Amino acid sequence: MHGLAEARGVTPAAISRAAVALVVAEHSGVEYIVLGEVSSGRSIIDGAAGFVAGPCISTHPIRIRIQQKRGSRSNHHRLSFDQLVKLSLDSYLETVPYHQLGLPSIRRESDAPDLLPFQVLFVYQQAFDFETDAREEDSDNFEAQGGHIGRFEFPVVLQASCHPVTGHLSLQCVFDPTVLIPEDIEWFLEHISQVLSSIADSPSQPNAKLTVSDAEEAALIKLASESDQTPDLPLGTTSESLCAHDLISRQAIENRCKIAVQYELSQFMTYGKLDRESTKLSIVIRAFFNHISKSEGHEQPLVPISFDKGLDMVVTMLAVLKAGAAYIPLDVSHSEQRLTMICQSAQAKLILWDGQKGFDKLHAIGHSSGATVSTLNELSNAADGWGSTPRSEKSPLHPL
Repeated sequence: MHGLAEARGVTPAAISRAAVALVVAEHSGVEYIVLGEVSSGRSIIDGAAGFVAGPCISTHPIRIRIQQKRGSRSNHHRLSFDQLVKLSLDSYLETVPYHQLGLPSIRRESDAPDLLPFQVLFVYQQAFDFETDAREEDSDNFEAQGGHIGRFEFPVVLQASCHPVTGHLSLQCVFDPTVLIPEDIEWFLEHISQVLSSIADSPSQPNAKLTVSDAEEAALIKLASESDQTPDLPLGTTSESLCAHDLISRQAIENRCKIAVQYELSQFMTYGKLDRESTKLSIVIRAFFNHISKSEGHEQPLVPISFDKGLDMVVTMLAVLKAGAAYIPLDVSHSEQRLTMICQSAQAKLILWDGQKGFDKLHAIGHSSGATVSTLNELSNAADGWGSTPRSEKSPLHPL
């Protein structure tokens, strides 16, 4: 860790802080990260802060924005890791005048006290009690551990301890088990460790951009190599091949009330409801293909779908798969010519959309390719009359 810090002209704490912010952003989807940092050389545990003598303990917010505007437009792009490190150090230096005030005093003196709450407490300190190995002194080693307590003021508390001689960094995590589960924390720590290891392995690439997907892949490889075997597939699928929608159905049986899909902060759907709603829609989709004569003989129809991010998109994807078809995502921002070519190449007979964007474009595509364009509600309503309609008749759900 010391070598990394010296090469960049920053402190080990700034690098650790940037790695934590990057992983928090990837896990949460939030691009503006606020870490509550304790500026103290002591180890602070739950309930112990009041027993440590001296005014040196203070908690202050470190703000790191993962994205920044590019040019005069509103376009944003991800900062490189070195830019995050510099931003981490600058944000820390801005808090120096308040280090002896403590969080309550900062709240009292701030013009906007509501902007101060944070969800991650980050403690960085020197550690002298490491068991060192001379063979490891020339390499950067990162060790991650986890733990939990019954109750804590913050949902997540990270403690990074850096040996002053070897630069060995240890990450320890204390978390609220009513908010997070151990498996989430294990991945969280593994991702932070992998980000730091990636930076250590490529010091000549100061602007390398890192993502948690890279860290997750490396973590899976590491877990597999440590166990000397391929990681078990979820839900006991080692001896059988299951499709994605089958795995969701199994989860619905075992964890019916657990949240399966979340969009933003207000929209949730449990495994049970996701399985139930997608099954109902799959029956309607299958009835549609049984209703139109030209789809007979298609073992796996292709269904273009156009949805904004949300619960309906996930329900539709699963429903199409359950109906024995395959979905093709459409982006209505693309040209009509390109979308028409996609639908014609797929010999699409049904195009599902959310009724929000691209009305004229999608219906023009449906007209030129001979496909029925329908929202989920329109498809369900039309299905009521199919039982009495001859299968040879083609009755579009929406005028083309």
